[in-house]
Amino acid sequence: MIPEIVTEFIAKHVHSMDVLEILLFLRKESRREWTAIAVSRALMLERSSVQARLEYLLSAGLLNVETVDGERLYRFRTANEELTEAADELARWYGSHRVSIISLVFSHPSEQVWTYPDNRADRHKADK
Repeated sequence: MIPEIVTEFIAKHVHSMDVLEILLFLRKESRREWTAIAVSRALMLERSSVQARLEYLLSAGLLNVETVDGERLYRFRTANEELTEAADELARWYGSHRVSIISLVFSHPSEQVWTYPDNRADRHKADK
C-alpha cells in the first residue's frame, strides 16, 4: 500500500505525468541547474509545456530558480523538509511501484487544465 505521504503529495502537486517526470528528473539531477530547453531535450517534451510545468513546480515550493543573463535556471530545492521528504518517498515508490504511482496520478482529477498549444516554432528552435 502506497504511504499516505505519497498519495497526499500526488493529490496536491502531481497533476500530470509530465509534472511527475520533470519533478523526478530534477530531483535526481539536483546537483545542477536546468533551463526549460535542457529539460525538454532530456525528457523529449515540448519546451513550452516544460516551461509551464517548471513554473507550476516553482510556485508549489518544489523548485528554486535563478535568472542568469536573462535565462531562468531551475533546480530541485523544496521550500521545507516536509516537501523534501514527500518527494523522496515518491521517488522511492516510483522506482519500485511505477504502475501504482502512475495509476494514482491518473486517478486524481486535475485542478489545473494543461493545454498543449501548437508549438511548431518552439520545436524548431529547440532542434537548432
